[in-house]
Amino acid sequence: MWQMLATVLVAAAAATAAQPDTAPAAAGASPNRATQEAEFQSHRPPHWRCFVRDAMVFYDRVHVRCYNKTAEGVTFFAVDTSQPIAVSLVTKALSAMQQGRPVKIAYAPDTDLNPPGCRKADCRRLLDIRF
Repeated sequence: MWQMLATVLVAAAAATAAQPDTAPAAAGASPNRATQEAEFQSHRPPHWRCFVRDAMVFYDRVHVRCYNKTAEGVTFFAVDTSQPIAVSLVTKALSAMQQGRPVKIAYAPDTDLNPPGCRKADCRRLLDIRF
């Protein structure tokens, strides 16, 4: 009987001791959802809905030109020909042109990341393209 009572008391003491340690850790470990989403959004590259005018392949780069300009005046989105996305870029851009559909382009806003032959005034490095 005493052994059973001692076991219950030890288990209750262990549960009580564990509660204060885990509660603050759980509260501090997860910031609210709005803060997490705002932080995630701040790290996302800008996106642009592009109506493809043409897709060109050069020896050093592949680019897509849009009918519509971004707020910064960008109409060209390019990648190096050595990048794996180069083939996908041409394929998706040509498909979008044929179907009359826009594509969604994620691009690097920093002009220092532009591929060779991509002017700083109206061209940016393409990161992703999708329908």
